[in-house]
Amino acid sequence: ILVLDGDRGKREDRQRNEMKSRTGDGKHDVNGNWEEEQKLEWKFKIPKGFRPTKNFTHIHQLKAQEGNNGSPIITISLRADDNQGKNSRVQIIHTGDAKESNKGTIIDNLPLAEFEDEWIQVTTEMRYTHDGSYYIKMERIRDRKLLIEKKFEHIDMWRKGAIDIRNKFGIYRSYGGDLEEDYRGNLPTNGIKDESLYLTDFKVYEKNVNPNPQAHN
Repeated sequence: ILVLDGDRGKREDRQRNEMKSRTGDGKHDVNGNWEEEQKLEWKFKIPKGFRPTKNFTHIHQLKAQEGNNGSPIITISLRADDNQGKNSRVQIIHTGDAKESNKGTIIDNLPLAEFEDEWIQVTTEMRYTHDGSYYIKMERIRDRKLLIEKKFEHIDMWRKGAIDIRNKFGIYRSYGGDLEEDYRGNLPTNGIKDESLYLTDFKVYEKNVNPNPQAHN
């Protein structure tokens, strides 16, 4: 472990290897904006033996670029009950703009074993407002097994002050605890190990596109 994530100040207890959609002036094309509808499609593969940390291992996020941009709106996360991978599973978590609109873990207990060494086709559809919607479908490509398909209506899909909701893919994980001061590039002693995630075939579709979005509460 040679790359520590210090984006939360001194909290170098996490590691990030992600791709994200472009942001900034004039770069709104593949991001979600106020009252837009967006459809994302992509494929991922989790190698057999992947060991999530007990704190968090996010593999996809929808996150505001501006405004109230602390927690992601949606995360697809890998979770385990301990650092040895007990009860490894896939979760989908929603965090509202305010405590009152936070739905928490909306999908849980999808066994990680159903995903390991398999290409998974993901389709998500979002309507970006405070009274929005979120749809997700995950299908195993080899045998067309439907792993999850669910739609959530009247769900908070916005952040006050945001212009863009960006898409993030990759591995963003906690170490499951702080590193010792003298770790010297070694792995922690809590069971975490090097991991890989395979990603391909990204597609973005939009409806009700706003060509000049502004910050919206």
